[in-house]
Amino acid sequence: MYQWLELVAVRGGAKATCAINETINCTAVWNSAFAGRIHGLTGLPVAGMGLLWSLVALGVAFLAVRRQASGKSVEAHFAALKLWGALGVLSCLTFATASFTMKAVCLTCLGTYALTLGFGLVAALKLPGGFLPETSQWGKAAVPLLVFLVPVWALLLYPGSLTPKSSETKAVPQGDAAAAAYFEKLNAGEKEALAEARAAYLQSPTPDVSAFPPRVRLGSPKAPVVMVDFTDVLCPHCRVLVLGMDSIEKAVGPDAIALEPRYFPLDGECNPSVGRKSGDPVRCLGAKIQLCLENNPRFAEVRREIFERQNELSADVLWEIGTKAASRMELSACVASPQTQSKLEDDIRYALAYHIEGTPLVILNGHETLPVKDFIYGMALSKGDPNSPLFGTLPEPRPEPHR
Repeated sequence: MYQWLELVAVRGGAKATCAINETINCTAVWNSAFAGRIHGLTGLPVAGMGLLWSLVALGVAFLAVRRQASGKSVEAHFAALKLWGALGVLSCLTFATASFTMKAVCLTCLGTYALTLGFGLVAALKLPGGFLPETSQWGKAAVPLLVFLVPVWALLLYPGSLTPKSSETKAVPQGDAAAAAYFEKLNAGEKEALAEARAAYLQSPTPDVSAFPPRVRLGSPKAPVVMVDFTDVLCPHCRVLVLGMDSIEKAVGPDAIALEPRYFPLDGECNPSVGRKSGDPVRCLGAKIQLCLENNPRFAEVRREIFERQNELSADVLWEIGTKAASRMELSACVASPQTQSKLEDDIRYALAYHIEGTPLVILNGHETLPVKDFIYGMALSKGDPNSPLFGTLPEPRPEPHR
């Protein structure tokens, strides 16, 4: 349940407490292509699969205890627990392999694996019968499993359908009345994230960044809210932010908010402020391709596709995406040019003026805030007023809002 709630918060733009760094990062696991396929096939997010498994395990175990206490046969139920435990172990191995492949570790998932493996071993070693039931018992074992699996799955499909998939974010409504109702109906976690973003905005210093005039802005030049975002193409939270802005722009229209994309690749190869060099060109190349296409009519399309395909990005994939808007020769020359590196260095200095600690860095009208979609939406609706009535029912933010 905790993992599922964290996932919902992440899809709303908040940072998961289990996302510690690039490697120990549950968000990267939950937003992977593998996780997306699981959600699409089962109707449940990968972060909720443990809840389904554990409720069925608990139900069958409880029924077995009750039947045993009343002197009824429990052979089929013990066989069911052994099979369900074995299935849980196989699932853990599958999920762990997928996590290893994407070079990311989900700490809370490790806790789930430990509990599941423990259950499987106890069922196999301590319950009567062999390590696994005979195949002749599998048919009988399936009955108590299905008794719980079918209704539990059916019940969880509803919250599963409300959980945004890794390739989408919860849409925001159009119209003032619908917007007011939307903010009132936010759950406790969403309201807390919104309160933290507002507090970060109000507490943010506004350094002098006049040395970094806009190169490109998407939206009306007269928009009352200007959002500057610094992204890295492999940053999971950047993906949520970039893809989540689509629903905001559709809801508020092009005159309410203007977007100014900037870049802060987390690789020392092209960003001197990052000590570690990855040896992989993806982060630097992704930033430079976007820089080279900033004034191209297909820039927004290219940027979106880069983040949509984040989980499969490589140098070849980036060139494939970029050359949909410009020729390979033209794009290669621009990527290698000193002018492009100079633009990137300007973005890095700009971000450092706000003491950037990680990506995405979001600046609204000169104030740093957290990348929380609901706060950005509210600011666009209120024409940049952080004291709007839309924010009137928020809880007290944490003393130190986290990035």
